[in-house]
Amino acid sequence: MGAYAQCSGVLIERGYAAIPIMAGTKAPGFECAGVNTPLTKWQRRFLDRIPSAYEREIWGKGDTGVGVVGGRASRGLIGVDIDIDTDDPAIKDALLAVLPATPVKKVGQKGETRFYYGPDVPSRSWNIAGRRVCDIIADGRQTVLPPTIHEKTGQPYRWLGEPLDAFRPEELPRLPADIVARIDGALAPLGWQPPARAGNGGMIADDDDASPHRQLNSFALAHLERWVPALALYKCRPARGGFEAVTHWRESSTGRPLEERKRNLKIHPSGIKDFGDGAGGTYTPLDLVMVANDCDLDTAFKFLSDHTGWTGTVWADESDTEVETRTPAPDGKAKSKAEGPEAKVDESKPEPKAEQPSRVHAEPSTAPVDLWGKLDPPSLPRGLLPSVIEDFAYEQGETMGADPAGLAVAALAVCAAAIPDRIRLRIKQHSGWTEATRLWVALVGDPSTMKTPILNQAAEPLDRIDAELCRAYGIALANWEALDKAVKRKTPRPLHTRVRINDVTIESAQEILRDSPDGVLYLRDELSGFFGSMDKYAGTRGSATDRAFWLQAYNGVPYSFDRVVRGSGFIEHLSVSVLGGIQAEPMRKLVEDAVDDGLIQRLVPIMLQPGKSGYDEPMSDATIDYEALVERLHYMQPRIIDVLLSDAARALRQDLECKHRELARVGVVHKKLAAHVGKYDGIFVRLCLLWHCIESPGTEPSSTVSEKCARRVADFLAHFLFPHAVAFYTDVYGLSDDHDRLANIAGYVLAHGIERLTNRVIQRGDRSMRGLKRYEIENVCHQLSALGWVTEGQRKRATDPPCWNVNPEVHQLYRERAEREAERRQRDKERLMEMFAKPKEEDT
Repeated sequence: MGAYAQCSGVLIERGYAAIPIMAGTKAPGFECAGVNTPLTKWQRRFLDRIPSAYEREIWGKGDTGVGVVGGRASRGLIGVDIDIDTDDPAIKDALLAVLPATPVKKVGQKGETRFYYGPDVPSRSWNIAGRRVCDIIADGRQTVLPPTIHEKTGQPYRWLGEPLDAFRPEELPRLPADIVARIDGALAPLGWQPPARAGNGGMIADDDDASPHRQLNSFALAHLERWVPALALYKCRPARGGFEAVTHWRESSTGRPLEERKRNLKIHPSGIKDFGDGAGGTYTPLDLVMVANDCDLDTAFKFLSDHTGWTGTVWADESDTEVETRTPAPDGKAKSKAEGPEAKVDESKPEPKAEQPSRVHAEPSTAPVDLWGKLDPPSLPRGLLPSVIEDFAYEQGETMGADPAGLAVAALAVCAAAIPDRIRLRIKQHSGWTEATRLWVALVGDPSTMKTPILNQAAEPLDRIDAELCRAYGIALANWEALDKAVKRKTPRPLHTRVRINDVTIESAQEILRDSPDGVLYLRDELSGFFGSMDKYAGTRGSATDRAFWLQAYNGVPYSFDRVVRGSGFIEHLSVSVLGGIQAEPMRKLVEDAVDDGLIQRLVPIMLQPGKSGYDEPMSDATIDYEALVERLHYMQPRIIDVLLSDAARALRQDLECKHRELARVGVVHKKLAAHVGKYDGIFVRLCLLWHCIESPGTEPSSTVSEKCARRVADFLAHFLFPHAVAFYTDVYGLSDDHDRLANIAGYVLAHGIERLTNRVIQRGDRSMRGLKRYEIENVCHQLSALGWVTEGQRKRATDPPCWNVNPEVHQLYRERAEREAERRQRDKERLMEMFAKPKEEDT
C-alpha cells in the first residue's frame, strides 16, 4: 500500500488538501494503467472543496506517495523548507532565529521542513550564491510528506516529532505575517540579495549569442507548443500564435484573488511579457520556468532541454537551414536537387510495382448469402483496442454478465466526450479539415442484453465529473448572487459548464453548450425517445429545425441562434457525443416514419449479445484504471498545433477512403447502409485521434498519430464495427433496397428447382414477380449475382435478353428451405382453390 492510500484519509479529515505524488518523483500525479500521470490543476483544485472518496480511490493505487498543498487549499497551512546541509550552520541558525518553534517537522535527504499556520503568508523563495536555501510553501505550492519514498535516497521521508495529522491547521503555531521581511533581514548579512526584477530581456544577462542559455531560449521560443503546456500555468490556453495565462507567482496589482485574475501573461515566439506587471516585466523562457516552477537555473535549463528536445548544438532557424529535398520526377521516381536535372537513374533493376489500394467489388461468391437468416456480428477482438478499454470491457463484462462489445464501445464514446473538443486531428497537411473525437453510439438489443447497466457503468466516471462541475457552479453562483448590485453588474455571471446531458430540448441544449465549449455527452437510456422527440412534429418546421440542430452537433461547428425572448447566443463548438440504447423493433418503426436526412446513419450500431449471470466482486483494477483514464482525458490540454497523421498513416487513410467509396457504391447493399459506410472516412480519423489520446501519457496528446495506431483502428473498423453495422441494417432494413423481391425470387428458385433464370421464368412467379419490368429484373439479378446466387450466362446473340445460371450450391445448402418453400406454395395454392371452388350441386 502506498503512502497516499495510508495517510490521505486522516489528512483530509483534519482539513489538509492531500494530493498524490508520482512514485519516484516529487511531482503531483498518480498511476494510471501502469503509467505515471501528472495531476493537473492541483494548485487550485481544492480551494473550495476536499478530495472526494472517488479521487482518493483512484489516486491510492500502487506506490503513490502523498503530499499536501499549502495555503488556502489546506486552510492556512504553511511549510517552511530549510534546504541546508548540516555543514552550513550559519544560514540554518539565522533562519531558526526568526522562525517560531513547532512540534511538526519532517526530513528527507537534507535540511528540514517546518509546519505552521499562516493564512496571510505568501509563497516565497531565497537563494544564496545560486543555491536554494529556504522556501515558504503557501498558495500554489506543495510539499511531500512521510512515509513517501524519497526519489534520490530510496528511503521514506520521516517526521521529527509529531506527525502533521496530529493537528488541525489552526492548531499549529502561527507564523508571523511579516515572516518574509524577517527572513530577508536574517539572510541579507549572509549573502542573500533581492532578485533582479524581470525586465529588459529577463533575469539572465548573457551577451554571447552562441551561449547555451541564449541558444536554448531561442529554441524554446520557436517551439512553444513543446514546453509551455507542461508548465501547467494557471488558466493557460492557446492564443494568437502562442499562449496566455495568469502569473500565479505574484500578487495581483489590483488585489484580485487568483481565480478572478485575467490572463495578462502573453507567451509568443516574439517574446514573453507580463502585461499585468506595472513595471512591464518581460521574461526569457528560462526566467518563466524558474518563476513558474519555483526552481533554480540548472533545474529550469534541464526542464527546457528535456521538453523542447534541444540537444545542446547551436541552433539556427529552419528558414535559414539548407535542407536537401526530393521532388517527384515525371516518371514517378524521386530526384534530389543535389543530383540536378541531368542525374541518371540506374534502370538495370526493375522498379517494384506500386501497391494498389484495395477495392471492394461485388463479384459472385461461391458461397451464397442466406437471404432469410440473421447475420451474427463478431465478438470483441483482442489486441486492437487501447489496453485500458479492452481490460475494462472484458473484466467488467465478466463481473456484470454483459457483452464486452457493448462495454468497450460505450467506454469509447464516454472517452470521446471527455476529451476537450479543442483537441483536433488535422487530416491533410494542406487543408483545414480537422476532426475531434466526437462519436455517436447505439447499443442495439432486447431488454435481456443489459443495455442500461452497460450505459450506467461506462458513463459513471463522467457522471462524477459532471456532478463536481454542478457543485462548483452552485458555489460560484451563490457567491455571485451575494455581491453588491454595483459589483454584480461589472462581474460576469459564472459559467455553468457541463460534460453530460440527458433529456433536453434544443433550447436547453443551446444554453448548456454555450457554457460548455469542450462538448458534452448526450446519454439516453432509450434512443427511440431521442428520435421520436424530433419526429413528433414530422412534416413541420419544428421537426426540421431539431434535426438540423443535431446534424450540426455531430460536426462540432460554430453555431449561433437569435430568439425574440431569449436573445442571441453563440456556441464556439456545437459538439455533442451521443450514447444510448435501442431495440430493433422500435427502430424499424422509427425509420419507416423518419425523414431520411442521414441522422440515423451517423450512429455506430453495436448488436448486443444476451446477458448472463454475473458475480458480486469488488471493483477491479481495470475499472479503476478506466475511471482514472476518463478523468485524465477530461483535463487533457490541446496542443497549439493540431495533431497530425504520420506519412504512413495518411497513406493508409487514403487507401481506406477509396475502399469506403467503392463499398458505398456496391449496388447490392441497402442505400442506408451505403450512406453509413460513407461516414467511415470521418469515423476512422475520429477513432485514430481517440486511440492516440488514450495512449498518450500526460496531459496533452503527442504530435503525430503513428501508422501502428492507424492500422489497429482500421482493423477494428473493418473487422468489428462494419460487421455490426451490416447486421444492424440487415435486421432493420433488409439486406438491400429490393430485399423482399430478392427473397421472393430466391424462394421461387428453391421451390421449383430452377437452374437457369430468364425474364420469362421470373415473370411466371408470384404476383410480386409478374409485374417486374425488364430493367427491374436485370437489377435484381445483378444483386443476386453479387450475393452468390447466380452468375450471368452466355447469350447466343447480342440482342438476346440476359440469362442467369443458378449457383448449384444454392440447392444443396438450402434443400430444407426448398422443401418448406414448396410446401408453403402448395398450401397457398390449395387454400386459394378451396376459397374459389364452386359448391357441388345437391342431388334431387
